Amino acid sequence: MIEKSIKCVLVMIFLVIILLSPLHAGARIEPIRAFFPFFLPQIISVEKYHSIIGSANAIGYNTIILGLSGSDNSAFQLDTACKIKFTGCGDDEIKNLINYCYKNGMQVVFSVEMIGRQSIYMKELQNKFPDILISGVGAKSPGNTVINTAFKFPDGKDIFEGAVFPMIDQLLLLYGSHTPEYFLLGIDEVHLGSMQAAAKLARKPIDIFFADNINIITGYLLEKGITPMIYGDMFLAKRLADSDCGIPGYTVDKRFGLYKSAVNADWHPWQGWPGGEIVSVITALNYMKDKDKISIIDWRYSTTETGEYPSIDYFKNIGFKEILPLTWFDENNMRDFIAYSMRQGNTGALVSPFPFIYAPTKQYDMERLLYNAMVYFKNPGYMPPNLELSFTLTDNVAGGSPATESRTGIINKKVGKLIFAGALKKNIFMKKPELLIRPYIARVFDSLAKEKSYGKSTEIRAPLTYDPATGGLTGAVEISEDYCALAPFFQTAVQFLLDNNYLYQVQQEHGFCIASELLPCAGPRVSKDYFTVDFSGLSGKQVATGLIIAPGTYGGIVNIMDIKGKSIPGGLLDLCTIGNCYSFPDTGLWPALLSFGAQINLEVFTTDAVSNKTPVVFSWGNYHQGFRVLVLGGRYTLQIAGASDDNRPLAITGRGQVDNNLWQKIKIVINRKREGRRKIVFAVDGMEESMEIKKELETPYMHG
Repeated sequence: MIEKSIKCVLVMIFLVIILLSPLHAGARIEPIRAFFPFFLPQIISVEKYHSIIGSANAIGYNTIILGLSGSDNSAFQLDTACKIKFTGCGDDEIKNLINYCYKNGMQVVFSVEMIGRQSIYMKELQNKFPDILISGVGAKSPGNTVINTAFKFPDGKDIFEGAVFPMIDQLLLLYGSHTPEYFLLGIDEVHLGSMQAAAKLARKPIDIFFADNINIITGYLLEKGITPMIYGDMFLAKRLADSDCGIPGYTVDKRFGLYKSAVNADWHPWQGWPGGEIVSVITALNYMKDKDKISIIDWRYSTTETGEYPSIDYFKNIGFKEILPLTWFDENNMRDFIAYSMRQGNTGALVSPFPFIYAPTKQYDMERLLYNAMVYFKNPGYMPPNLELSFTLTDNVAGGSPATESRTGIINKKVGKLIFAGALKKNIFMKKPELLIRPYIARVFDSLAKEKSYGKSTEIRAPLTYDPATGGLTGAVEISEDYCALAPFFQTAVQFLLDNNYLYQVQQEHGFCIASELLPCAGPRVSKDYFTVDFSGLSGKQVATGLIIAPGTYGGIVNIMDIKGKSIPGGLLDLCTIGNCYSFPDTGLWPALLSFGAQINLEVFTTDAVSNKTPVVFSWGNYHQGFRVLVLGGRYTLQIAGASDDNRPLAITGRGQVDNNLWQKIKIVINRKREGRRKIVFAVDGMEESMEIKKELETPYMHG
């Protein structure tokens, strides 16, 4: 009897040890708090990933999703024998990384593109078997391919038996003694032109083709006891607001009528693909199996007008096992999306920098993403304090143009030292002198950085002095002339942690330019009536990317209208060119334009070499919010984004052809909104075109 009792005690002790271990095999982590970086060891070392994942672990993340492939990069290649070859590291390094995660209580999930966009890791296979992937109408990028299920290998195996399943099995072997709970199938943003072509080869309707392929792969994982994760964007579209959307038993949700982000599931001819059909795959849900055993990732990068996310309710009503919201850098969306999902009873959530984990302009912003997403995970709906941090950067050379948190500055190349002066307008920390002030960061990167230079940026860090009595922040950054020569453009951010681990950060909207000589800036010294844009120094080879912005001359005048519609001078537009990229520091222009209207004068010189490359003459905001003047089809065109009901940019095109090799004058007049309408006048060399728009213009997201 005593011996039996001893055995029971030993068994209990053993079970306690297992249960208290960081993560025993097969243990379910709940709720999921996932960090989802792309894993690209050819760009970022595995050692660096250990550091990044260690930081995520310290903050509280319990799941690491490693994105092994995307539209632009892949961590591996499938060779002609369908064997995985990792780029930049060996299998043992990945096994060690996985062991590190499980040892520290984090599970690992692999993510691989499975139905579309495989060409990035199937290059060798596709060279040997060109028909293994399909490119359809409108598929301009190699990443727009879709698997050809009608293809057979020489041994008679289809693409699943011959390539997809062996690839999954090889990845699962990397777990060693650990048992993965999930595997993420990348079925997002599948090109519908290519999918339609592949579906026709398979002699199936496109929605059934899509569903069948999902069923094959999810069924394979479920047989192994692994929960499939899939993305949800291909099942979402505005037509879910209509009663004839094609989903039986679905209660129509009119909120989808305002849904802006989901266009992947519908293919419309207006998207500019020749021969485009109106096709949809949202009805693939009707043919999907095992939805109650599949976790769906609902990704959303921008907030909604109402703060509600109908996709969360939709996927829950459809019957998926688990709905996981995935957010990105937008702080408002991060807060609202996570809070809304949790109000609907979901507990897990994901955050990802995606490819920006290795982009020089975003690496330090990833720290804010890591910290603050976890704050919202733990405290849904948390509203951070608005401290209104403002700052100024000046050089120690007379005649410079100061940079602020919102305005681009021109800094002399012989700067030596940047003087930083900032202040918290709402100083809630006056009684908290122990507040940790994180270093002010000046980050150097190439404003035209391409993929090859990712991960190779350099930064300078300098501490700030905080005055709890005034909320002031002061400091200086030593910067050498050699350092200035590394790149023409610097970025600045100020950050520090609040006591709840929220990372407060103010990032300079446009950075500052290092100039070999100080150029005149807009102000009293400038008398030109026109902002000049000159393409004459660019050759056709320099414009190979198709959409380019020309260097221009500093200066120019924006005439702001008064409330009566009368033009008044003095609204100066201060522009800074950095390489071929413009920055627009005067953020007061857009609010003034919305309130009173504005007149902007441009003078443009184009050449034969560039006029057929769609050059941008002038822009404010971005393609989705703001406006831009470009050469399109041999004519000057003004595009106003976000002003149409279907979210496409409205366009006003000049009647005359672009005259190359001489200066042409362009005038833009955006009138004050009257009686629900706003008039836009666009004139090229005095020939006016006009348009009235009903929809309210939105304040653009400004970027450099």
